[in-house]
Amino acid sequence: MKHRNPYLLFNINQNVSDEDPGELMREGKYEEAYLLYKKLIDEGQNDSVTLNNCGVALDSMGRHREAIEYYKKAAEKDPFYATAYYNLANSLVYLRRYGEALEYYQKALSINPKLKDAYIDLANLYLLRGERGLMRRTLRYAIEKFRDDEDVIYASSLILIDAGDYRTAISLLEYLNSIREDSKYWNALGNTYYALENYEKALECYQKAINLNPNNEEAWNNMGFTLFTTGDTNGAIECYNKAIGINSRYRQAWYNRAYAYHAIGELNKAVQGYWMALKIEPIDEVAWNNLGNALYNLKKYMVSIPYFMKAVSINPDYEIAWNNIGNALDRMHMHQYSIPFHDKALSINPKFDYAWHAKGHALCELGHNEEALEYLERALELNPEYGETWYWRGRCLYNLERYEEAIDSLKRATELEPEFYPSWELMGDVYDSLGYYNRAWESYTKAMNYVSQDDRDRILMKMGKYGDILNTANPETKAEVFYRIGKYNDVLSIKDENANVIYYKILSLENLGKIREAIKLAERWRDDEKIKKEYDFLQLTTKNEISLKDLDDELCARLGIFLYNDGKKGKGKSILKKCGNAESYYALSEILLQEGLTKEAIRYLEISAGLGSDLAIDRIREVKNSEKIPSKQKENKGN
Repeated sequence: MKHRNPYLLFNINQNVSDEDPGELMREGKYEEAYLLYKKLIDEGQNDSVTLNNCGVALDSMGRHREAIEYYKKAAEKDPFYATAYYNLANSLVYLRRYGEALEYYQKALSINPKLKDAYIDLANLYLLRGERGLMRRTLRYAIEKFRDDEDVIYASSLILIDAGDYRTAISLLEYLNSIREDSKYWNALGNTYYALENYEKALECYQKAINLNPNNEEAWNNMGFTLFTTGDTNGAIECYNKAIGINSRYRQAWYNRAYAYHAIGELNKAVQGYWMALKIEPIDEVAWNNLGNALYNLKKYMVSIPYFMKAVSINPDYEIAWNNIGNALDRMHMHQYSIPFHDKALSINPKFDYAWHAKGHALCELGHNEEALEYLERALELNPEYGETWYWRGRCLYNLERYEEAIDSLKRATELEPEFYPSWELMGDVYDSLGYYNRAWESYTKAMNYVSQDDRDRILMKMGKYGDILNTANPETKAEVFYRIGKYNDVLSIKDENANVIYYKILSLENLGKIREAIKLAERWRDDEKIKKEYDFLQLTTKNEISLKDLDDELCARLGIFLYNDGKKGKGKSILKKCGNAESYYALSEILLQEGLTKEAIRYLEISAGLGSDLAIDRIREVKNSEKIPSKQKENKGN
């Protein structure tokens, strides 16, 4: 859609300024041009042309509502000024006020039936309103009225391309090329063939356009876009570079090049390109959103949020950007704050499958597994081919100890996205929980084929490959590995002062029987939540009188085991009996087995099993079969 160029109207009145606002408009300095027009108007040069031109400057900055007021003032000054009505209609179309726009196009044409651009934009308005019959009738009338005007025929072909009437558009463009070959005609033909997905023919047309005019930046851009579509990203970038070299203010080429870099993971170059596109045209919610996405992919989650916010400030109904704000918050583990943004996206588009997925993910992270499943199931109804949704469904089911269902979900996840290693890793965790250690090992091995370096050590630790970890591990991981394999002095020898390292040093001191040293070290690091919890536990072990009512099941069982191992066997066993939960009865049974009291041990295992311990059920079977296997090394169930 076009506005009348304001500088074409300057000869109607005398410019009283030494500066030329028309020149500023040609240079793209719309703000400066507007301020100069405003100054002229304030000084008394408020004729219809100056008022109209001031509106065009505002329109060029996307300030359509303000522009409308100036067009109306221009029309009041000169009720027969067709250009003002025409520009007013264009602004109303930008604001989607189609009914009013129709009235002003018709007004402009009633005053000046030779205003050919108005016929084209009126046809475009009919297309926007879904009135294709009126669109075609208007274009036929315009072509007949201006039958020798190539611009009208060319503009009509562009409307027909937008309407999807490609055959008619091709006929018009081929007719124009038969009269006089022109680079822009071949470029439009290329666009038509691109829309028909005949990419080879489209590339031929763009090449002909470039041969006729090597400086046709649109043809270079469109050739690049077609190459990108066919998978030749490097070729596409070369074409975009050509377009930008011809016109450094060609916003679409900057944007498309940024998108291409984004697609191949050249994220810093993508950010630069989006910035350049937005400097030229800042009113573009998609570009702001994609800039945010590039920063998000660079793991700059907090930095990305203002750009998503900018996108929704331009278009409050842009559900993708709303959801992306939530995604960024999720990445920062601020799930309670992310949910309203996912909800906003769903209120705009209830069929937005990824927003259902994202909210389900957030709820799962918050521990609301049952509710999370509802959202994930809805996401899968809308898009059953998204592997990560199946993964999160599997995670929720795993959290709910619905292991068989979790396995089914994770198998589907790995079928759809075999390189998404968290699915394989979680499948290993589920098999491990079920006691199927061979299958767990196989799943972890599959995960290792795709895992990132950051997560490699975690999976190796689950596989018990401690030697592999220690070769490249950081101090935190080394501390955990040495602790797991019982090398407590090696833990203490690590020099790093990281909170996680300190935590394992405290545990190592406990296992070496150096309780006072452990307490002293924990006391210095009590600001860390995990160490504070350990400090509180150590304090309990030093008390003569202990109130068990304030202890959770795990802590109560742990206290009893600690006291027993510390030589206070009677007190330890007494506490385990008083705790009265599945964990403590299971721990007591292990102690009794070590003491050779098998019959009594079985009794407490049965109580533990009755309270819901799956480990106790397996252990009863082992003990009754006289297989005195430590609980941490159960028989491999194989496949």
